[in-house]
Amino acid sequence: MTIWIGTEDFVPRRVDAAVDVPDGVSAAGLEEISLDVSASISEIGEEFTISPPADARPFSLDDLGGLIPGG
Repeated sequence: MTIWIGTEDFVPRRVDAAVDVPDGVSAAGLEEISLDVSASISEIGEEFTISPPADARPFSLDDLGGLIPGG
């Protein structure tokens, strides 16, 4: 994981993360998992509105149980 932080206000500006599980993931028929995530933050302190998508459905971490061995 790499995090870029403002030098004057110490507010995170960007985060990059990579997760690789090359083998040993037998659940749900997966042989390997690779995930790369990058998030940038700009216009800090500005007002904003987040609207939920029209077709939003509830999500529970329990839904991921089938991806975790023994879950």
